[in-house]
Amino acid sequence: MQPDQVAYINLEHRTDRRAFMEKQLAGCPWPVSRIDAVKLQQVEEGYSVFREDTDTAPIAIAAIFQSHMKALEFGLTTVKDGPFLLLEDDCALPSRYWKRHIDMSSTPDWQILMVSTRFKKPELSSETKSGFSFFGKPIFRKKKRKLQPIKGLGPVLLKPMTAEYTITGTHCVYFKNAETMRLVLDHMNAVRQFVDVDSYYISNFKTYGLRISGVRGEGFGSDNRVETDTSDTPTG
Repeated sequence: MQPDQVAYINLEHRTDRRAFMEKQLAGCPWPVSRIDAVKLQQVEEGYSVFREDTDTAPIAIAAIFQSHMKALEFGLTTVKDGPFLLLEDDCALPSRYWKRHIDMSSTPDWQILMVSTRFKKPELSSETKSGFSFFGKPIFRKKKRKLQPIKGLGPVLLKPMTAEYTITGTHCVYFKNAETMRLVLDHMNAVRQFVDVDSYYISNFKTYGLRISGVRGEGFGSDNRVETDTSDTPTG
């Protein structure tokens, strides 16, 4: 699978992330462009923000969603027949990534491919609440494990897995072609609601996950959390 275009989303002031991406993309054999990420002071009137089980600030959810829209709009001006690869600016790639062949022939219905998504599964804890138990039995409560990649899966259709897992990770996303990108953009413009883009892609399109060792979110530290200054809304 050879992309017609590679693009990465980056806020103008995050020069550290830009330098990180430029170094990784130096060996990319396909056209590469930087997309200036959307920075919001407030959510546009007439739009709502839907937050799932996340600590990301609502304004950041909106900014990330709109940044993806902006990147797809750009991609439509450059993509001809092949896929469009969209990267967030904290995506770490292994050194031989550009020599790797991704084969999606076994899943011809795919529209979006999310590389190295992470899966979070609730598990039961036998800790008792306030030291009490119910009729002598421990009261079980759910706690969530740290996000981890599921090894050895892929390409796998992600939507059926949402019944069991919370799935995150739009650091590295392929869109099949211009037709798919246009379909996604039309849908994005119609919903008038901003949601986590990972959940959005999984819920509304034929989105597959594929684990590739070494692809991950780099530890820059995110400044789009709820407790931070929401005037600063980076993409990763």
